[in-house]
Amino acid sequence: MDVQNVVQLIDSPDTLLSEIGLVIKDIKLVLEICHACSVAFVPRSANMVAHHLAKLGLSVDNDCFWLEDCPSRVVPFVLGDCPFLM
Repeated sequence: MDVQNVVQLIDSPDTLLSEIGLVIKDIKLVLEICHACSVAFVPRSANMVAHHLAKLGLSVDNDCFWLEDCPSRVVPFVLGDCPFLM
């Protein structure tokens, strides 16, 4: 199942009787409470920073956070998404 399918499930009024259905139900409950929150599908090509951060997250064994500088492997994608930072 890819992200686009998950977004479609969240937008659907249907209820799934499966493990993913329980997660989707929880997400829908949070979205009902948080009116400023929304879920939308964004193609990878339009959000390379998130894609590469997710890949980086799969390769580390501990929690990581950055206060000022982003990981060097992600810098080219940040600059690509935000050319005004150059």
